[in-house]
Amino acid sequence: MLTFTIRRVLWTVLVMFVITVVVFVIFFKTPGVDPARAIAGRNPSAQVLQEIREQFGLDKPLPVQYGMMMKTSSSPVTWSPTPTRA
Repeated sequence: MLTFTIRRVLWTVLVMFVITVVVFVIFFKTPGVDPARAIAGRNPSAQVLQEIREQFGLDKPLPVQYGMMMKTSSSPVTWSPTPTRA
């Protein structure tokens, strides 16, 4: 019974890892889609694109980007009221 439970937990961890990698590839590394350009809007300058890539970590290697995504997705969400403009 213990070996069954251990195997089940290991398979669960492996499946969750594979799912997160697939989601990362789909959302962040789809060919022809530049997340920085999508964030910047229409006709951004090269400087704005570079600043967005640096701000969101899109200029870092893939394993670092994956780690950042996992850290962000596993951290608790804290909601704070946004200030209203008068």
